[in-house]
Amino acid sequence: MFKLSSSDARAKLAAIERSQAVIEFSPDGVILGANPNFLAVVGYQLDEVVGRRHALFVDPAEQASPAYREFWENLRAGSLHAGEFRRVAKGGREIWLQASYNPIVDRRAW
Repeated sequence: MFKLSSSDARAKLAAIERSQAVIEFSPDGVILGANPNFLAVVGYQLDEVVGRRHALFVDPAEQASPAYREFWENLRAGSLHAGEFRRVAKGGREIWLQASYNPIVDRRAW
């Protein structure tokens, strides 16, 4: 396994933030932050999403589904989830995202 210096890690994260839409959640789905790229896609301002749940971007029928509960259970367990996702932007506008949900786990667990 390779070892990154903290400055290398910060530079890599900055590159990702410039080119990707990024949103961060707590393990229970509460929005902790989002970058301008993500906010532009969903049409919200940061203060409109921080502290709310991921379900803000999910159709109510999907929110109530066993698959949605399993999605969050798997993320909490550290499993990556990637694919195309139907989401709901501000005003109820349907959007599709090619996304990956990447849990950040304790490196000692590797």
